Amino acid sequence: DPRVFRRCAAAWDRIEDVFCSGVGEVGTGEATAAVGAAGMGEAGSEEEVVVIQHQHAHPDIAATLLPGASRRYCDEVARLFGADAMHPSLAALYRTRNGQSLWNFLDGDPTLAQRHEILLGMFGGYMFYDHLVNVRMLSLAGAVRMTKLMKLQAGAGGNPVVGAKGRLLAVAADFQMTHAVFVDVQTGEVRVKVKNWHGHEPGTLRDEMSSRPAAPTGVDVLGWFEEYSRRLAAGVYCVKPMPGVRGMLPPAAPGAQQQDPLAVTQFPQAAAAAASLSDSASDSTPACPVMYEAVSRGAVRIRVSTLYVAEDSSPDENLFTYSVTMDMLSAEEQRQRWAASGGGVDDGLNITEFHPMTSAQLKTRQWIITDRTGKKTEVKGEAVIGEYPLLRAGGEPFVYQSCTGCDTPGTMEGGFMFVEGSIASPTGREFFADCPLFRLCDPGFIF
Repeated sequence: DPRVFRRCAAAWDRIEDVFCSGVGEVGTGEATAAVGAAGMGEAGSEEEVVVIQHQHAHPDIAATLLPGASRRYCDEVARLFGADAMHPSLAALYRTRNGQSLWNFLDGDPTLAQRHEILLGMFGGYMFYDHLVNVRMLSLAGAVRMTKLMKLQAGAGGNPVVGAKGRLLAVAADFQMTHAVFVDVQTGEVRVKVKNWHGHEPGTLRDEMSSRPAAPTGVDVLGWFEEYSRRLAAGVYCVKPMPGVRGMLPPAAPGAQQQDPLAVTQFPQAAAAAASLSDSASDSTPACPVMYEAVSRGAVRIRVSTLYVAEDSSPDENLFTYSVTMDMLSAEEQRQRWAASGGGVDDGLNITEFHPMTSAQLKTRQWIITDRTGKKTEVKGEAVIGEYPLLRAGGEPFVYQSCTGCDTPGTMEGGFMFVEGSIASPTGREFFADCPLFRLCDPGFIF
């Protein structure tokens, strides 16, 4: 179907434009939503195009993309998995680009030069504590190898088996096979590996219960792929420096400073007002993935975004990782906010003369997690991940990631107690910097 190939080519073009030039192009409706039903059909041709300039390009990712596979090869792979021919959407994706050429653990230990490929997955990922996920699109040959290995681990002998399980092909995975996305080669349905689903061991493919849908009902693999391309182009996902992984990469040249490597982050980066959150805390409808933001004392900004961690979730408890970014606005930004508020009131104090805050240090954290039954769990403690970040006006942000379990749908909110100046040398009173309420719910799409 020519329409399928046009949609496929447009999605691949979006992705390559971001990686090659740092420019994303989406329709006006897609730029504001980039979620849900948008992935179910062709975008309207009458939409105005919005051009979004990203902070970083990543041509190294674009260089890993392989030329398209032949139709004959696609159908040969499909027959290995019990289908007469590959689903048209999956075939169109692979006939346009045959995934990525990257090192993975099936190739043995990486050389120093190959280590940087760990972070070149086109779907990107996330990191919290020592849990690193970076998802690449597998070539058809790599997909067959990966799927057979997972079946061997499951005791299935590496051969196709009866039922839908036998038609699931691993099309995307991280380099350790921790996170894996499958497509039914006959129906085009997209699924993602989950942990210990209905008593099975992690990573097995004993039946469909070891995976869950990775897209809303009625959205096939092409709709899933289009949705990712829209989110990447719109800046929901973007290329950013990834701290904490320098030790895994080749050392810097003599005399050069080791830099944080670039990678695609799946922590949503598009900001939204906290007021946009549904009034219904029990609303389980998949929400637009956004970064929520709040500013306290006209100076300290807290931004938070969250991700569903499929590989560590089960029907009994879903795991979410969240990324918190905190920084202090520059003196000029603080002055502008003060002027816009007309002098205003800050934490009950009338502010009649502008005095910028120059520094503040975090002392404690507080979270309130509410599950689907309304049960609230409060978490309090000193520091964050063992640190007491000191923020300075206009200075570098402090970013950290953590995780929490929740019987979904639920919500999480809270904040941090700061002292103006520093803990050792306070220059003002303590104050609470709010973190806006955000959802912990089924994400709809999982990449």
